[in-house]
Amino acid sequence: MIRILHLSDPHFGAADPAIATRFLAQARELAPDLTVLSGDLTMRARRRELIEARSFVEHLPRPRLVIPGNHDIPALNQPLQRIFAPFKRYRETFGDELEPVHTAPGLHVVSMNSSKAFNTSIDWSLGVLSDAMSCDRCRHCWSSPRGIGSISCSAAISTARTSRRSGRRASGIAWSRKPPPCARPACRASRRAST
Repeated sequence: MIRILHLSDPHFGAADPAIATRFLAQARELAPDLTVLSGDLTMRARRRELIEARSFVEHLPRPRLVIPGNHDIPALNQPLQRIFAPFKRYRETFGDELEPVHTAPGLHVVSMNSSKAFNTSIDWSLGVLSDAMSCDRCRHCWSSPRGIGSISCSAAISTARTSRRSGRRASGIAWSRKPPPCARPACRASRRAST
């Protein structure tokens, strides 16, 4: 049996260190095949918060897949960095990969970074996935080996077409063998080519 440990929204900067310590002890006991941390590692992407988050992540069981969330982008009090380099601090702390992929025997996990510095929604905390982004990730899923698959997102999402509808947190979408079919023509063509 494949065991995945999934954690979201630890919000370092507002996190209780005692709870984080207990979580790490329990995580080691669980001995997961993969640890997924899907966003909001910090409250405001302050440097000290990122350092706390990195220390926590370094103690999580390996292998691990870490995805930034909307709280991992500098707040509105840092507008230039938020607009021109929203993931600079995250990348300096956790590396350049914003949409990591993990493949192991019987397991393929594809992440989607739906966090944006700004979007057209009144609730800017909702992530946005464009059709092109969704198709890219869908193609990645269809090219995966057979086995258990999963897509993990970093924030509640709404697609470009349905941005007026409230988003749903999409962490933990999973399937066996192959992902559910996508109706987009580009994805259908990609599936036909990969089968």
